[in-house]
Amino acid sequence: MKYLNELKDLGLPENEYAIFGSGPLAIRSLRENLDIDIVVSENLWNNLIDKYGLSGRCVCIGNVDVYRDWFGMDIDDLIKNSEIIEGFRYVCLNDVVKWKENTSRDKDKKDLILIRDYLKNN
Repeated sequence: MKYLNELKDLGLPENEYAIFGSGPLAIRSLRENLDIDIVVSENLWNNLIDKYGLSGRCVCIGNVDVYRDWFGMDIDDLIKNSEIIEGFRYVCLNDVVKWKENTSRDKDKKDLILIRDYLKNN
């Protein structure tokens, strides 16, 4: 998975964020990631805004995009229910499925096929 070193270099508290977006797929080699999207606790969000500033609805730090909200999902639950893979927290695939089921983008439909196939075989 690309850009994990950038995320690691930020030194974020491990219990206050989780990788979302394409990350949970990329770490399982289901598809490549073009960046890293993370969701963060309110406390970490406020600290990152103070340090890096806000760019639209996220804080952009190199190839890492930081979000406090994710399309109506409960961020604190996403972080709490995340799984640790190779030292990083990832939003669990079941939560990724819930999000992608509510989108209409072609790439999300393709991702759903990949995830469901993966879950069925693992």
